[in-house]
Amino acid sequence: EKGQREVWLKLAKKPLDHRFEQVYKEFRWKGRTYKQARAVVSHEHIHIGNGWYWVVRIELLDKLGRPIFKDPMLLVTNHRVHSDEVALYVYQTYLKRSKIEGVFKFLKDQLGWEEFQVRDLLAIKHIIMLCYFVGAYFYEAEPEITKNEHTKVICRLGGGKGKATRHFFLKGLEVLAHYHTAQQFFKEHDVPPEQLSKMLSEVT
Repeated sequence: EKGQREVWLKLAKKPLDHRFEQVYKEFRWKGRTYKQARAVVSHEHIHIGNGWYWVVRIELLDKLGRPIFKDPMLLVTNHRVHSDEVALYVYQTYLKRSKIEGVFKFLKDQLGWEEFQVRDLLAIKHIIMLCYFVGAYFYEAEPEITKNEHTKVICRLGGGKGKATRHFFLKGLEVLAHYHTAQQFFKEHDVPPEQLSKMLSEVT
């Protein structure tokens, strides 16, 4: 500091060695669109704790230069940031985190990928690859899926009560899957409709 006393400096406040700007024609956040938004990106190789890391800091500004978020995004990585292009890559990659976590949640909750009992390594790889494909498809296709009339019915089946979202759509598919499985079971075991009605009345 000015008095020549050594003090800790927060990474969010530290001027970093490299700095550049990236302009976006449109930036959307929570239903609001910002025209000509600017990302002010700075990065530096810094010693933190017991090791060296690359720090990337991003501040988003509207076209008038006002911050879109209260605080800048601060990323610390061991990925070598040797250029502005790599710093931008680190930022854009991190923005996919919520989608990745959403796919993981879908795989665990809806597809039960932690419950399969296959022991063959190749078969496990194939199952996981298929799960990722299905999970990523539903996550990315949500805007189009929720506009379909059949999808709206499935969402109501999943407890949507008029809301057509990915969550209720997947819940509805889960109910349909159980319904199909039950139908197959009753058909294979020749369970007559009257017996099924009696069973349902007893459990409800």
